[in-house]
Amino acid sequence: RCSSTCLAHRRAVQQPSCTVLRIASNSSAKTPTREGHIVKAWRVHEFGPYRDAVVWEDCPDPELPSPDSSVIDVHAAGVNFPDILFIQGEYQIKPPLPFVPGIEAVGTVVEVGSQSKYKIGDRIATTGIGAFGEKMAAQDSMTFLVPPGMNNVDAAAIRIIYETSYMAIKYKAQMQPGEVLLVHGGAGGVGTSAIQVGKALGGMVIATATGERDIKVCFDTGADHVIDWQNEDIVTRVKELTDGRGADVIY
Repeated sequence: RCSSTCLAHRRAVQQPSCTVLRIASNSSAKTPTREGHIVKAWRVHEFGPYRDAVVWEDCPDPELPSPDSSVIDVHAAGVNFPDILFIQGEYQIKPPLPFVPGIEAVGTVVEVGSQSKYKIGDRIATTGIGAFGEKMAAQDSMTFLVPPGMNNVDAAAIRIIYETSYMAIKYKAQMQPGEVLLVHGGAGGVGTSAIQVGKALGGMVIATATGERDIKVCFDTGADHVIDWQNEDIVTRVKELTDGRGADVIY
């Protein structure tokens, strides 16, 4: 978890859906920034491998980017493949250096713009840039209120992988109840979200994975069947599992 006091260490929490960064607090070794605020964040000064390019340091306190925006105390941040591309300078968008990476987070609103629809104290999930820090600026158009029953770790994992899978399966593929969804790479972030979306839409879900751990992840996430792609022929098994019908949607 992030806090507004300090960060002493971090750890990656592996959820069935994705990896979420949580940061613990300690009140040592920080310098004041804008208006006396103290902000720590992982920051990139030069593009490169994340182990070398990301530095934990004092940073300027995020400012409101527009009247319809807010600033949040970050509680948890999702870790996604595009984060690696951002840090390496290989994403289609290159933030100006230096920058704080991380594109999805959940936190409590501590500052609001004059036209923001949120209020101080609201807990929101957002996407943007700057999630790997104690504070993050959030545009209203890219945020939503977190339901009371959803914890911070789950909320931090919703925006990227679940919205990607839902848009693809529900709106692009227009999957219908009773149809068969084949999910490749079922144990990954996008894969586990796709399995859950497929089941929520009333489909039969067949996932592909390999290795005891990944196969178990797929079943635990809700897959009806899992094909070990290293030891089984995918096409043959899909036909066997569907009485020759095959998959209606392949993801």
